[in-house]
Amino acid sequence: MAEVDVLCSDGKVVSVYRDFSPTLAAAGDLKAPGETVPLDTVDSETLLRCLDFREVTEEKEKEFFEQYDRDTLVKMVGAANYLQANVLMEAGAMYIASTLKGKTAKEICEIFGQPYVENPRN
Repeated sequence: MAEVDVLCSDGKVVSVYRDFSPTLAAAGDLKAPGETVPLDTVDSETLLRCLDFREVTEEKEKEFFEQYDRDTLVKMVGAANYLQANVLMEAGAMYIASTLKGKTAKEICEIFGQPYVENPRN
């Protein structure tokens, strides 16, 4: 399986199978052999975690996501969105949503470290 070398935002190079991401595959096609594809929005640790998800079965998704804190999960979902890794993006977003189910808007703002603005219409 062909790989593309990716230069992550933290300066580290990670080899990624081309079928992981249509974005990386297309960028890899435009590069000369031996050149890296710059990935300015994703650090190597996040990318490696995203790559680990490839080995996870649907039955083990919850267990996979439970090992990470919310900030890490949000970074992974953002990276998956950017890379068009749709299965990870959707599964990660659904997991995050399930952790927020039943919470008030104020609680959700607190979880994400955002200010809560009272709605004057309530």
